[in-house]
Amino acid sequence: MLDAAISEGDRIKDLIHSLQEFNRPSSGKKVIMDVHQSLDSILLLQKSSFNNRRVSVVRNYAEGLPQILAVSDQIKQVFLNLLANAADACNHHGGVITISTWQEGGRVAVAVKDTGVGIKPEEMEEIFRPFYTTKHEVKGTGLGLSVSYGIVKNHQGEIRVDSQPGEGATFTVLLPIESAEENQGQLSDILKGV
Repeated sequence: MLDAAISEGDRIKDLIHSLQEFNRPSSGKKVIMDVHQSLDSILLLQKSSFNNRRVSVVRNYAEGLPQILAVSDQIKQVFLNLLANAADACNHHGGVITISTWQEGGRVAVAVKDTGVGIKPEEMEEIFRPFYTTKHEVKGTGLGLSVSYGIVKNHQGEIRVDSQPGEGATFTVLLPIESAEENQGQLSDILKGV
């Protein structure tokens, strides 16, 4: 019982820490960030919502994935939007969201794949347009993907979409890692000189 209480206390502490991070206004300052750590903090926030919707999450994280130099809260917002959309696509019938990471050349790739309703071909051209939504209920503003697209582009990244109606969708975010490696090297050189 004591182990369970300690474990739940640690989980609540992590949840509060994650909520505080999302509540802070963006500094706009790029920092070295661990993509897996960011994804895990968002999944912790979404755990209850996913459980209520009968959505399970599979993590296929690459080992030794390089860190990136990015505005952490903005990149977390992108991941949060993609995960929320993936859960919405699964409707209320449940489904599976698979998060995969890998290194692709000088970039880190994060793919969010769902087993939801998919995207119609005529909608593929529109999904990144502001205020466009495929959700039939009055839900959301239609800004999530548009804002995410802008954030990723501002980070010199790319978003790819692959989908077929009835077969789910995969959104892949690619973010450069060269800047992070250079920054780490410069920091290492500075510390050596101290």
